[in-house]
Amino acid sequence: MNSLSSSVTQVYDKTGKPVEVKIGRTINKYGHETYKMYDLDGNPIGYTKLKVLGDKNAFNDEGFILNQITSYGKLGNDKYAGRVYIDLMENSTCGAYKNVGTKLHQIAVERSLQKGFQGRVQMDASWNSHGFHYNKGFRVMMGDKSEAINQQIVNILKEAKANGTKPDTERLGAVQMYLPYNKINDFKTIISRNPILK
Repeated sequence: MNSLSSSVTQVYDKTGKPVEVKIGRTINKYGHETYKMYDLDGNPIGYTKLKVLGDKNAFNDEGFILNQITSYGKLGNDKYAGRVYIDLMENSTCGAYKNVGTKLHQIAVERSLQKGFQGRVQMDASWNSHGFHYNKGFRVMMGDKSEAINQQIVNILKEAKANGTKPDTERLGAVQMYLPYNKINDFKTIISRNPILK
């Protein structure tokens, strides 16, 4: 593991106690980056796999044009604008640690800023993750369907809160989401105080 950071103290255990973690990065032959988070004993906590898409030629993955990610934002603005695409992300601890997903989002935004992409981050949310990403600032990017799907997510979150249950958004399937510029600014504030990728 090539450690990128000696510690990140804003990951917490179930009691709310800060836990130091190390971040390691690997890059495959296509230039895709995997960031793995470990506790100090070397146990995996979470990971994210990122694609760094810098120009029109980069919107090609192993020979396949990724047409669904050529535009940025729900209105399709910023065509071919450089961005970081979250291919996968996971909290590997079944909830034993908190703030893992938020830190993985932060890594993606930091990487986007490092590459000069203004913090642009995009993903396909699925597997009941839509509500989590929505609460962290991501919004649906599905053309004319965007606002309706955003509202579905909000309704599911409200209903779950009212019923004291866990939100279930899995029925929405794979949904393209992006981080709007105003939400990027929120991450910039966090990053200015406690960057991960030093």
